[in-house]
Amino acid sequence: MNKKKELLVLLKKKAFLKKKVKLSSGRISNFYIDVRKVSLSPKGVYLISQLIFNLLKSKKITAIGGPTLGADPIVSGVCYLAYKSNKRFSYPKVA
Repeated sequence: MNKKKELLVLLKKKAFLKKKVKLSSGRISNFYIDVRKVSLSPKGVYLISQLIFNLLKSKKITAIGGPTLGADPIVSGVCYLAYKSNKRFSYPKVA
């Protein structure tokens, strides 16, 4: 099974909640996908990080980030894969 399909199976199994949920906007949804349940697991963070790294490895990327908790494991995973693959990032100069 390829990584995208494997991740989708994992998301459906572990992160998809089919129940009424009140969203932070105040609206009600009949389902909710809590990706953190997957991105905070070893297999999940590996699959997500590998897919993102594969998309970015040929680009001139100087940084990767996102909101804390949700992005932290993914950023760490992508950085690890970049290091293991000898991907050289061009770091911006700090004043």
